[in-house]
Amino acid sequence: MVELLVTIGIFTILTGIVLAKYRTFNTNAEFANASEDVVLALRQAQVYGVGTKRDTAMACGTGTNFECAYGVHFAASTPNQIIIFADRDNNGLYGPMLGEEIEVISWNSSISLTGIKCGLVTDDCVGDVFTGAVMDVTFRRPSPDAYIFDLATHDVLSAGFKTGWITLSDANTSRISTITISAAGQISVQ
Repeated sequence: MVELLVTIGIFTILTGIVLAKYRTFNTNAEFANASEDVVLALRQAQVYGVGTKRDTAMACGTGTNFECAYGVHFAASTPNQIIIFADRDNNGLYGPMLGEEIEVISWNSSISLTGIKCGLVTDDCVGDVFTGAVMDVTFRRPSPDAYIFDLATHDVLSAGFKTGWITLSDANTSRISTITISAAGQISVQ
């Protein structure tokens, strides 16, 4: 009888420890996945832009439907999502009214974009009263270079910013992750 009580006690303690650690592990995994979602979205847009993904909806700019630039849209007004888009009007920015959206990537409400910086790590990207800070990163054939724009600097002839930073935060764990994209197309996570 004593052995049975000791065994049940040990089993109960171990079960409690495992269940307590599972929530922490699950929360950390969700945040790590969100950071990777941003990196993979940027890489996917880069592959689409350089690899000439065909836009089946319409021709891009004045060219064919193989000449679209592809990009990722970050906006402070929608902090729990990013949008992969085809830049159909070739202006370097996401145009929701033009049907440029290809895929929306969303996270749970505790994970959000808390910083969108352009140029210098201290400079917020320019947006408008409705969107707050906005950054669009596009990739155009034939170069894998990134064109990093906010609402003030977009111009087809402009090279955009040299660097962009996206900061993700998790309200549940206070974890922060910074994704950096350079004009050379290099993406890193810290």
